[in-house]
Amino acid sequence: MQALRSKLAGLLRRFRDGSPAVKASIAYMICTFMQKGISILTTPIYTRLLTTEEYGYFSVFNSWLAVVKIFSTLMLAGTLYMQALVKFQHEKERMTSAVAGLGTMTTLIVTVVYLLFREQINALMHVDTFIMTCILVTAWEELILDLWAVQQRVAYRYKPLVALTLTTSVVKPVLGVLAVLATQSYKAEARILSSVAVDVLAYSWFFISFIRLGKTLYDRKFWKYFLAFSIPLVPHFLTRIVLNQSDKLMIQMLVGLGPAGIYNLAHSLAWMLTLVTQALLNTINPWVFQRIKSREFPQIASAAYMTSGLVAAAGLALTAVAPEVVRIFAPVEYHEAVWIIPPLVASVYFTYLYSLFSDFEYYYEAKRNILIASLLGGVLNIVLNYIFIRRFGYLAAGYTTLVCFVFLAGAHFWSMNRLLGKKEGGMRVIRLRPMILLSGAFLLAQAACMLTYQLPLLRYALVLAGCCIAVWQRKRILTPLLALRNK
Repeated sequence: MQALRSKLAGLLRRFRDGSPAVKASIAYMICTFMQKGISILTTPIYTRLLTTEEYGYFSVFNSWLAVVKIFSTLMLAGTLYMQALVKFQHEKERMTSAVAGLGTMTTLIVTVVYLLFREQINALMHVDTFIMTCILVTAWEELILDLWAVQQRVAYRYKPLVALTLTTSVVKPVLGVLAVLATQSYKAEARILSSVAVDVLAYSWFFISFIRLGKTLYDRKFWKYFLAFSIPLVPHFLTRIVLNQSDKLMIQMLVGLGPAGIYNLAHSLAWMLTLVTQALLNTINPWVFQRIKSREFPQIASAAYMTSGLVAAAGLALTAVAPEVVRIFAPVEYHEAVWIIPPLVASVYFTYLYSLFSDFEYYYEAKRNILIASLLGGVLNIVLNYIFIRRFGYLAAGYTTLVCFVFLAGAHFWSMNRLLGKKEGGMRVIRLRPMILLSGAFLLAQAACMLTYQLPLLRYALVLAGCCIAVWQRKRILTPLLALRNK
């Protein structure tokens, strides 16, 4: 016990003495894990309180929210805003209030269009006015939250963001359960309304703060800058939804609901790896923009290799325990999902790679490159799914998804180097050879894990050996991560 306390004290000292970037990375990762953990723990509660129809109603709300917010907010608080905070650092208050004003205007425009064609839109989307009203309010509130959250991440002010995230993550399910229990006839509506109420109460005051500091809702320079970049990227954002959702929809249409359910389980479990990738990206993205601005390219390369290796290791660990994870989360009818998890985990890895490469495209404002790559990736995904699901069944969708994300990573890598050739005189920041070697080793290790899925003792021995090696080499593994700092 004393040794454990000493170890924890040492970890706390390292955290306190670490750089802002390291502290932020650790805090965001812990926060993300806790947030997702709370969501997972509350899912069984809601499935017991709501009928399948009511739970489906709530799912429709979340699904269409992802689509509508692309049009109502133009995703203004994304990577472009993060890059703009670095580029316009001396005007960030005015720029932020102008972006908040622009997002408010676009949301109002979409709302007016909806009200004018409400019946037609409701029929097309199979929703009602209540859901659409909640979607539009939530989309605007999430825009305001995201603007504030990006500010905190760029400045490495992790404490306020972590505190707010954890608070709302606890309050939302608690209030949601109480709201569902308080009504007999409108349980799904109560679940949605409770979530919207928390958003309004928790995030609206950020909008007031933006206006108070920036003193404007309109700035021609900033509106023009963000509109010129965001509007052409609408197809890109829609394509990302296609990449994440089209395989499920096409399995349902071509094979049936049962296989679609199995695939959806595999997709959800594999996407657990995004807990790691998103936490890393939340920290490394602003850091990369600052390094590009100061032309500290060697540091970017080192961070890219190190974090990519970390994602590969986490992905390999998830692949190794996939059979056990499926058994924990689902009955035997779903166990075939284990064979889809490895390619979907690899897809998350390649998503991380192309996110790193696309930082250069965002910094140099190469929106055309981003758009073309996304459109080609979306079309490729639909075509491959149509061909191979029909021929080999729904398991093929996992591998067609992997092919598409490998294509996207390659396209963004080529675009990054092309931009550096134009802007930096042929500079090569992230080299192709190390990325191919790392990615190839990762895919081969995944294939080896799959060969041991029906040999559990051998797989457990390999997992144990891997853990021992990781502990033995922990200093060598963690030192580069701790060296990632804001100079």
